Amino acid sequence: MTASFNDIGRWLEEGKMKGATHVIVARDTWDNENYPVYVLPSDDVKEVVDGYAKKQDRVEEVYNLSMDIEEQLSSTRAMNL
Repeated sequence: MTASFNDIGRWLEEGKMKGATHVIVARDTWDNENYPVYVLPSDDVKEVVDGYAKKQDRVEEVYNLSMDIEEQLSSTRAMNL
């Protein structure tokens, strides 16, 4: 199932509450479901993205929580490492 606009908005809010710097929207290639990955300040976002690619899950979007959220949500595909 593809994540809805509301799902992504909720994940971004959860990411802020958890102290994340980024939220990655990934897709499980087995069951075709989207899920969030919260990147904490102690993590390197590029390494996290690369790690999911190696798992054969697909990174669909990357939201940078220090940037304007509305602007990122209005883009076709956010990829803000």
